[in-house]
Amino acid sequence: MNARIIRKQAKKLLGLTVIAASMFHSRVQALPVVLQSAVNPTNSHTYYLLDNSNWTDAESAAILLGGHLATINNLAENSWVWDRWGTNRTLWIGFNDAAVEGTFVWANGEISGFANWRAGEPNDGNGGEDYAYIRAKGIADAGTWNDYKNLATVLPEPNLFGVVEVVPEPSIGALLAGGSLIGLLAKRKLRAP
Repeated sequence: MNARIIRKQAKKLLGLTVIAASMFHSRVQALPVVLQSAVNPTNSHTYYLLDNSNWTDAESAAILLGGHLATINNLAENSWVWDRWGTNRTLWIGFNDAAVEGTFVWANGEISGFANWRAGEPNDGNGGEDYAYIRAKGIADAGTWNDYKNLATVLPEPNLFGVVEVVPEPSIGALLAGGSLIGLLAKRKLRAP
């Protein structure tokens, strides 16, 4: 290949790179911002309340924060999230059946046997209702879950706000202590008659 063709190809590639970077940059700027944060004293996880958005934008922002939309494992966690942010807000959580209709999974891949569906839900009532939210205070069956479309509003209920859950990484000390404990137990097992 001659130098002129190489320069021409490099300019095309550079142009495509600039276009892709600007698209990514504008997409990141469009994601919802964090409004509040709190640590749940029961599980030591950090939760963030995001600004009003649809589910997929909230989940994208959650990933950038190092977590996912909240995985609700029990009624106490559901109540903690709802009591903290459920007044005048409908709250996106990580439960969804976007991949397979009728098979709800958590965005972070966890398995939880807990669900707090409103009576008759999930029902995919309007078609394309793949994402779970917690119903706001002041709404019938407040604190229960409903499935809904990937929208930022659910009239006549309050707007939808994502709740992000970030699980703390184990400290290096905890990892070393765990490894030492395993090593000690293995040595004792080897010495046992």
